[in-house]
Amino acid sequence: MRSFLEELRSIPVQSSDREWFFVPYDQLSSSIGPLGRLPPGRAGIVLVESLEKGRRRPYHKQKLLLVLANMRSFALEQARRGVSVRYISDQGGYAGALERAADELGPLSVMRPAERELRVELAPLFQSGRLRELPHEGWLSTPEDFSTACGSSPPWRM
Repeated sequence: MRSFLEELRSIPVQSSDREWFFVPYDQLSSSIGPLGRLPPGRAGIVLVESLEKGRRRPYHKQKLLLVLANMRSFALEQARRGVSVRYISDQGGYAGALERAADELGPLSVMRPAERELRVELAPLFQSGRLRELPHEGWLSTPEDFSTACGSSPPWRM
């Protein structure tokens, strides 16, 4: 972790006058969403490594390593593009880390988290206005599309 943070800090990026976004670990892309549209010099991202998330269930250690390596590589890639990066490693969950980041940086935006567990954890931050939810641009259909095609009650079939 130390060498990663040293490398991240060595990349000179101005932090002022940015639009700040939380990027969950399953949305590491600058091709879609706000990172795909904003010039790098106007964007700032917050990435969170949560020890609590890794302890919630018996994840495979190699999977966790892959997720962390992807997040750290994405952080470095974005910093080299000129995006300001706040990389937070926290003992707790996402909500506490993001609440502190929003208190420092102002409200953060996030594309709708795909993971229900994360949406539930972040619900108080959405309600308080510290987090603003944007539509997830990586999804090909909406819940309304699904209801129109399949109806609003089970049984659903593939």
